[in-house]
Amino acid sequence: MKKNVKAIIAIGAVALVVVLGVFLIEGRITGRITEPVDDDKDSSEDKLLTVYFFWGDGCGFCERQKPFMDELEEKYKEIAVLRYETWRNLDNADLFKETAKKYGIEARGVPTTFIGDRHWIGFNDAMKEDMEAQVQKCISEGCPDLASQ
Repeated sequence: MKKNVKAIIAIGAVALVVVLGVFLIEGRITGRITEPVDDDKDSSEDKLLTVYFFWGDGCGFCERQKPFMDELEEKYKEIAVLRYETWRNLDNADLFKETAKKYGIEARGVPTTFIGDRHWIGFNDAMKEDMEAQVQKCISEGCPDLASQ
C-alpha cells in the first residue's frame, strides 16, 4: 500500500513538472506578447493619412516591405505608418482581425496593408507602385480611414 502511495505521488510530481515545463517553454518559444504594441515612429494624430501595416516576425515578404514603408513615410511627411506585429502579439492579431473585418476581408496572412479605403495582402514591386499611387491620391483628394471607424 505504501509503495502505491509513493508511486502515485511520484507520478503526480513528474506530471506537474512536465506540465509546468511545457507552459514555461511555450512562453519562451512563442514569445507571445499580450499588450498592444504599435511600433510606429510618429504619432498619427497630426498626419493627413494613416497607413496600417500588419506584419509577422520572421515573414520574408514582411521584411521586404518594411524598407518600403520607411521610404513612403520619409517621402510623404503627411503620412504616418502604423506597424503592428501580429504573430507574437495577440492584441495586434485581434486588431488585425477587426481592421480586416472593417474592409470586408478575412485576416488571412501578412503582410497586409490598409491605405484609405484599399488593402493589399502580400508584397511585390507592382504593389509598391499601387500603394504609392493610393498614398498620393489620399493626400491630394482625401480618403476615408476605414480602420479608425
